[in-house]
Amino acid sequence: MTEIQAFFGFCLLAVKSTLPLWKKHMKKLTVLGGRSPTYEDMKNLKFLAQCIIESLRLYPHPPVLIRRAQVADVLPGNYKVNAGRDITISVYNIHHSSEDQCGDQI
Repeated sequence: MTEIQAFFGFCLLAVKSTLPLWKKHMKKLTVLGGRSPTYEDMKNLKFLAQCIIESLRLYPHPPVLIRRAQVADVLPGNYKVNAGRDITISVYNIHHSSEDQCGDQI
């Protein structure tokens, strides 16, 4: 399974978990008559675009990033990081947090 296939699986799961959204989505896609959408069709399928964007926020790919500090630094929260240290960033947690990275309430 590719990352794209996994992403669209999450996207469909998110939409299908709410029946009214699923019905709205399927009604919009029936205008295609079973054919693959063209570029022009995609510009008009705004609800589909919103579903894709929200799915990317809820289920980011990759969900975890690993970066290596090039210089010593202090991160928000007063975390000291030495040069050469690996830092793990949970994109999933950032997208599900009620606070921004500086600790301010969103």
